[in-house]
Amino acid sequence: MVRGVRIWWHFLLVLTLILGLVGCGTARLSENEPLPIVAPIPPPPLPNWIEQISPIGEAETKAQIRIRFKEALIPVESIDSSQDILKKFELYPPLPGQFRFLTPRMVGWQGDRALPKATRVRITLKAGLADLKNHRLDKDLAWTFSTEAIKLFNLPGIEPNSESSSEPLGLQPTLKFSSNVELNLESLSKQAQLVAEEKKQSIPLKIALEKQEVIEADNSAQEKFDPANCDWNYTIKPQQNLDKATRYRLEFARGLLPLHGNLPSTSTFATQVQTYAPLAFNKIEYIGQADAGGAYGRFIQGSPQLIFNNGLVAESAIANITIQPAPKKLPRLVQAYEGNNIVNLNPYALEPATTYTVTLGANLKDKFGQTLGKLITQKFTTSDVSPDIWVPTDLNIFPDGKDLQLNISTVNLPESRYKAAYKVVQPEDLVYIDSAYPRSDGNDLLPSQSSWQKFPVKGRKNQSVDTTVPLREKLGNSTGMLAYGVQARTNSYKENGKQQWREPTFYGLVQLTNLGVFSQWFPDSGLIRVHHLADGAAVANANVEIYESKLEAKSRIVPVACAVGKTDLTGTLLLNRQALQTCTGGAEFNTPPKLLVIAREGQDWTFARSDEYSGSYGYGIDAGWNSNEIESRGTIFSDRQLYQPGEKAELTGAAYYLQNGVIKQDKNVSYQITLENPNGEKIDLGTQTTNEFGTFSLEIPLNSSQPLGYYSIRAKGESGAEISGEFRMAEFKPPNFKVELGLDKEFVLTDEKITATAQSNYFFGAPVEGGKAQYYVTRSQTNFNPQDWEQFSFGRQWFWPEESPNITSDVLRSRQVLDAAGKSSQVVPVAKDLPYPMTYRVDVQISDVSNLSVADSRTFTALPSDRLIGLQSDFVADAGKSFPIQVIVTDPTGKAVTGQQVRIELQEMKYSSVTQVVEGSQTPHNQVEYKTVAQTQTSSSNTPQLVYLTPPTSGSYRIRANFTNAKDESTATDTQIWATGDNGVNWGDRYTNNRLELKLDKDSYQPGETATVLIQSPYPEAELYLAVVRHDTLYRTIIPVKGGAPQVQFQVTADMLPNAAVEAVLVRQGTPISQVEPGSLENLVRIGFAPFKINLEDKYLKVQVKPEKRSLAPGEAQTVELQLQDGVGNPLQGQFAVMVVNEAVLQLSGYRLPDLVQTVYAEQPISTRFADNRPNVVLSPLSSPLDKGWGYGGGNSAGLASTRVRTNFQPLAYYNGAVQTDASGKAKVTFNLPDDLTTWRVMAVATDGDLRFGNGEETFIATKPLLSNPILPQFARIGDRFDAGLSVTNTTGQSGTLAIQGTVDGSIQFADNNSGDLSTPTKSGTSAYRFPFVANRAGKSTVKFTTQLNGTTDAFAVPLEVKPLEVTEQVVESGVTSDRTSIPLNIDNNVVPDVGGLEISLASTPIANITAPVKQVLDEEQLPFLEPAASQLAIAANLQILSQQYGQTVTNFNPSQQAKALERLQKLQLPDGGFASLPGEKTSDPFVSPYAASAIATAQTAGFELNAKMVRQLKIYLQKLLANPSQYDFCKESPCKERVRLEAAIALSELGNKQNDFLADIYHGRDRFDLVTKIKLARYLHLFPEWQQEAKILTDRLHEIVYETGRSAVVNLPSGWQWLNSPTTSQAQALRLFIDTKAKPEVLARLLQGLLALRREGTWQTTYDNAEALTALVQYMRVETLHVTSLQPTPPNFTANVQLGGKNLTATQFEGYRKPSVDISVPMTQLPRGQKNLNLTLKKSGRGMLHYLLAYRYRLQGEQPGRLNGLRITREIRPANETKALRRIGLYAPTEPLTVPVGQVFDIGLEIISDRPVDRVVITDPLPAGFEAVDTSFQTATPYFQPQQDSWEIGYQTIYRDRVVAYSDKLEPGVYQLHYLARSVTPGTFLWSGAEAHLQYAPEEFGRCSSSRLVIQDSQ
Repeated sequence: MVRGVRIWWHFLLVLTLILGLVGCGTARLSENEPLPIVAPIPPPPLPNWIEQISPIGEAETKAQIRIRFKEALIPVESIDSSQDILKKFELYPPLPGQFRFLTPRMVGWQGDRALPKATRVRITLKAGLADLKNHRLDKDLAWTFSTEAIKLFNLPGIEPNSESSSEPLGLQPTLKFSSNVELNLESLSKQAQLVAEEKKQSIPLKIALEKQEVIEADNSAQEKFDPANCDWNYTIKPQQNLDKATRYRLEFARGLLPLHGNLPSTSTFATQVQTYAPLAFNKIEYIGQADAGGAYGRFIQGSPQLIFNNGLVAESAIANITIQPAPKKLPRLVQAYEGNNIVNLNPYALEPATTYTVTLGANLKDKFGQTLGKLITQKFTTSDVSPDIWVPTDLNIFPDGKDLQLNISTVNLPESRYKAAYKVVQPEDLVYIDSAYPRSDGNDLLPSQSSWQKFPVKGRKNQSVDTTVPLREKLGNSTGMLAYGVQARTNSYKENGKQQWREPTFYGLVQLTNLGVFSQWFPDSGLIRVHHLADGAAVANANVEIYESKLEAKSRIVPVACAVGKTDLTGTLLLNRQALQTCTGGAEFNTPPKLLVIAREGQDWTFARSDEYSGSYGYGIDAGWNSNEIESRGTIFSDRQLYQPGEKAELTGAAYYLQNGVIKQDKNVSYQITLENPNGEKIDLGTQTTNEFGTFSLEIPLNSSQPLGYYSIRAKGESGAEISGEFRMAEFKPPNFKVELGLDKEFVLTDEKITATAQSNYFFGAPVEGGKAQYYVTRSQTNFNPQDWEQFSFGRQWFWPEESPNITSDVLRSRQVLDAAGKSSQVVPVAKDLPYPMTYRVDVQISDVSNLSVADSRTFTALPSDRLIGLQSDFVADAGKSFPIQVIVTDPTGKAVTGQQVRIELQEMKYSSVTQVVEGSQTPHNQVEYKTVAQTQTSSSNTPQLVYLTPPTSGSYRIRANFTNAKDESTATDTQIWATGDNGVNWGDRYTNNRLELKLDKDSYQPGETATVLIQSPYPEAELYLAVVRHDTLYRTIIPVKGGAPQVQFQVTADMLPNAAVEAVLVRQGTPISQVEPGSLENLVRIGFAPFKINLEDKYLKVQVKPEKRSLAPGEAQTVELQLQDGVGNPLQGQFAVMVVNEAVLQLSGYRLPDLVQTVYAEQPISTRFADNRPNVVLSPLSSPLDKGWGYGGGNSAGLASTRVRTNFQPLAYYNGAVQTDASGKAKVTFNLPDDLTTWRVMAVATDGDLRFGNGEETFIATKPLLSNPILPQFARIGDRFDAGLSVTNTTGQSGTLAIQGTVDGSIQFADNNSGDLSTPTKSGTSAYRFPFVANRAGKSTVKFTTQLNGTTDAFAVPLEVKPLEVTEQVVESGVTSDRTSIPLNIDNNVVPDVGGLEISLASTPIANITAPVKQVLDEEQLPFLEPAASQLAIAANLQILSQQYGQTVTNFNPSQQAKALERLQKLQLPDGGFASLPGEKTSDPFVSPYAASAIATAQTAGFELNAKMVRQLKIYLQKLLANPSQYDFCKESPCKERVRLEAAIALSELGNKQNDFLADIYHGRDRFDLVTKIKLARYLHLFPEWQQEAKILTDRLHEIVYETGRSAVVNLPSGWQWLNSPTTSQAQALRLFIDTKAKPEVLARLLQGLLALRREGTWQTTYDNAEALTALVQYMRVETLHVTSLQPTPPNFTANVQLGGKNLTATQFEGYRKPSVDISVPMTQLPRGQKNLNLTLKKSGRGMLHYLLAYRYRLQGEQPGRLNGLRITREIRPANETKALRRIGLYAPTEPLTVPVGQVFDIGLEIISDRPVDRVVITDPLPAGFEAVDTSFQTATPYFQPQQDSWEIGYQTIYRDRVVAYSDKLEPGVYQLHYLARSVTPGTFLWSGAEAHLQYAPEEFGRCSSSRLVIQDSQ
């Protein structure tokens, strides 16, 4: 676990570096003109009625431009009323954005983008600006501020005039540098010069922004808003060749201009570069000298490296560098990297104290193509080997009969001695320990290091000495276990001027034994097997003891075995539930057990320990744990799963569960039903009782007010069994026709054709004659495997760095019209030259006269050949040994093709970076070359043919197979293998554990069949324990096996249903291991599993469904007969759940009833855990690394009046969840149909009560000779004019005059004097008849049409709602008062009188009640690390303070919960007083230890009892850390030192020791601090009077990035990840800073609201965030409740009076925290409209502060312009799958409506811009009534059309009839995208209301784009 955590942190650090280095300097066109120059203006003196202006001086790019006034400039009124006043505020240059009122007393700028860098901005408050108290500006008031200046960095070369040399350049170099801003290229070209130093000649340059292929969608939302953190990368190319061996000065003169800013650079940027000289050898240097980490250079003086002036070609260096005397052959001597000028010589190939001569060959080549030209020799002498020591660690088991030794390897120890301690380990000791490593809890195996015995070491200089530990002597026996610790001084080094010794320490356990033990556990049983290690013989009568493993125990008692026993003659001990009851603590193991098994034979003993994960990973099984706990095997299913608001959901529950591996039916049991809606709210639906078949049914009405989305329903039985299901509620209009697409082939070869045929019919039976069909054909590369050959590889592969050929994806698009039968066909051609198999997808979308569409899709596979070669082999082989490859040739269906000649080649893969070298330049390119090293041929057969190939050396190989008569590579197949060997490349084993490969002859079996398992044995002789397991052992046998592929058979039984796994434990036997050659045997046991399934066919029942009538009219009665039989046709008595559903709805989701066989008999986990001691057995001598060193790589790598009107359009005709059959298995149901003209599907699911199930279904049609259906939009809006009506289908077979009579009532009417009546000739088929309509007012209407033809009639009546215009806005004002305050109001006459009003919230504290889920925070299982322990202590302490001192109610809080955290902290404290970051770390964490100290200080304040010694030692550590942070190697430089010092100083201050030591140094490094650290520094500075000026400057700067609104204030964090620097932490620290600086109460209250808004479900995100937030809350409460006279926290006690226009609204008493808040609502009808000088007055009398929030909500009449009031939103419309937008709608309405054709799909995109962090954003886009949003999750939608990608931060998109709604939990400052598809369906002219985004809990913060008009034209 520790290692995994370290890897994670390393990943984060690397990720941080990558994010910091990635540039956004991509070449793209700018939309901005250059900004005009602005002259600087200093901050002016402010009149006393203007409180604050911000920013001033230098500002962050996301700083809030804010002007705060002491009195209100405007009353609380509609936003429009304030626009004239905002004209008095000017920003120059004119950046995109606008000023807005944040509150009546505060104005702020809202930009569309962050401020650009290198920009000076002027803010002007114009003359005439006045507040409501008549304070007025007589003249303009202006000031400027600027953003960060231009900075260039990553300049090539070195500082000018530096004596050091830079990396030499070629003569045609491309130089690169970076800028913090995008630069003006013209200016850049003028200001840049490259001058040769000697000639003083300027070289002409070409400078460009470095081009990168960047997809726009890939740019993050934050980057689009603020590219401030981007690096703009530039290239410089000299326009003539440079001179060799010449220094050049690259200079960028002052005056460099930014592209988007207006501040030129004011300083010169210069660097020095030089071109390459002739290749020369410079010198030999030594690296890797001994330090605190040892000597990686092996020798005292280090290892030699050769330094050249130019970078070398690695291959040339390896070939041309030799030394004498000859070095050791292995490892490789020379390490050279491509283009590097340093060559390392492997010190482990060299002898110590030896003089060597290095010879550099004349052909040695550098990267510029030069050679050395002459032979050069150079001598060097190695020094003595640096002192070192190595001892094996962890656990090593030595077979007692094999002469293996525990050696202590040393070399040149300066004191010629080491210290060691040994202790004999008793078996029972292992209950509590698994390592000799000390825990410092008083129970360590070994004594403290100070008492370790010293042992001398004798040996020759520079020769490693192996000191053998006399194990048997130490043990006093020939077997046993020894714990040891070894330490020695190796080398000295200096740190902080002090001499230090490196003293490596090793801890380990070694055991001598001849016993191997395997332990295995199931929920209620166990198995132990014991063998001898020497020969694998089973050990009979071995004593076995089982203990609970207690490695985490806090106290230790003498352990007692919970089970004991003896092995039988096979070395096996079986343990049942009774034998294990002490271990299980009851009936069985409810969770995987932690057990220690001790096996003894005489004096010999060994052990095997299992934990909750032992054997659960890496063995190819689902190793869950199914114990006595109940696991659901039932379900709750619905009639159709998809519902609309106002409908009813019919549900049936089938209750089954799994317990102890047995499936049970839960009959006659009560189930508690709970429904959870999409918002997570739970509704209690009462109880239902299952019948004798274990089922129940219920009906759920779905109100129109319920939210759309997915609902989950759960039922929990008395036994604890729980079943569940889900359904969806959505708004939709299902098309009343279907589409079926067919292909005439499944596989197609190159240059062939395939025909796709589409058939479309109405659900009432008629064809969709004249429908429009659109075909879209696309293709994509695929990996194709013929059926039944999934284990083989087929087709060509392209291995890195190769890339597969790129082929266009679009094949064709076409439009057709369906014929009289509703059919259409399309021929699809396949290309001639496919390089690989491709999947072609044919999509057809058909629309009828209603303009609704339905799609269907089919795919086929296009293949390069009809002959396919398949290869199969392991992916690892041994170098020098042949390995098998299976070869098969098949046709596309998987049928074997015989007699095909196939050539198989083994090709070595050589990777290289090919460099085209021309003197002065180079172009690298990665490539792979294939060299055939072996080949063979075979002829294909009906079965796979086996061939063998041998890889000559280790490395990577391609196996290429092709036909011997192949014309090209299109028929080839490739696969890849890795060969391992001894020549330095090790690719590892296939499995990293001791896994044994098992193969079964089939994947599934019938009970009674015989299964064959193949064991891939690595042993010539072995004992095989074979078992079939699941929740227990279902079958077992023990047999001896020989050879590498033994096969074993077993009979499959019914108790193995539904699945099980074969288990094999293979123990090596035969020749005693003492006689086996070292290195020839890797392990003594292999363990493997092979899962399989049991065929479930006999669990299926036959269900027959027979409707009495195949066709009938709507409203008529239908009878359905049902028959239940078993699998062989015998009648059965049972039960049906029957439902009859409209197929039009079912086709949307493709819903069918569940297959209960698959549900009930779902696969069960293989509930086992196991352990074996043999993987720790050492079979070869342990070798010391002191002499081996490290290996080297390197180199290249329906008369009308009497017509029945159809009005009942319900999608469900019948439902009964429990229709019981008679004894013959028959049942009958009768019902009346609703009025739909459609296909009805009867679905039934049956059970016989004996765990067998079946499904059946059938369809019938409701139809009429003359059919009419509505063609209407789903809604309309006031003012919409549209063409709608009906479609009529004539199936009478007659022509004549069709009479249509239409009526409407309610809110719509026929337009243009149209009556709605029509007589027209008609003939067979379907036609649409449309009439003009207009929507006059909001409300519901009924549209009725009656049709008659030759005496045949039909009629329908349907509702149509006209939606009102709902444009609502809100403004707020908030504040805090200790006396009284008046707020001006102005209620406009234009607002809608029946909506909105005034809402007033009063509170005695903004913290109403801290009811954080304490259990979630404090009882959460944390990793045993320092930060969670410290955070939990701080949380507990703060909750204690809040509950005791401030009377806050904190639920579920028990102060004793702090004890756990304190205990964990004490365990982590190290002798120096600091804390380790995690258990086992030897050094204190300088970053988190001060944080832990702050938590301890908070605990002291809370009155917690603390360990005085712990606190005292901690203070000493902090003092030392403050004085010397450089004691840590990683903290020797700034800003780390200053950061650590600040944290230490703050911690000491909180512990009572305030000091300003090193404060000047800390302040000096402030610019390099992250934001949170800057805030902490400002807080700390405020503690010292002499630092107040600096503290104020820093605080004012930080205040600029706090974004204030009327309700809250949030810290606008800079982009980028920082350690422990979350939004919560920065918000909490900012609140504490502004408390410390005594900021205005309303500012503090807003910051507090910003902090509280970051909670989710009552708590903040992490323990650290919770601790930081609660600490800030406590500090706020302390200020909030501090009484002036007592200076003690005092609860509030006051009366608040509210008056409006002099009339009392309310008087409220606030006392303590019992009722800390009250809300008053005044509806709009009660507000005086149009009255001037209206004031809302708040008066407070008593002790405390009155917090108030006034919200004025109103609705505007008519169409509205856009609004930018905290967010900006823009809408774009484009045809789907196209990039060009038809229209972009922002704040202002377009002058002309947008006109689009009917029947087209559009991509609607919304762009949302936020300039600060915002939480819980609701995005609503109203649909125009002529559009219908496309739900791409419906199966009727074509997959060809896809919306553009949304920003990942936006989710929960919900489609309504009239709008699309999305939600985001949090948005950082950025530009975000939301897309959906809509189809133009209804012709007409429609209002398109503006899209809106608002904050859910602060709706006054919103943005809206302008409303507009949409015209949809009918192409007919």
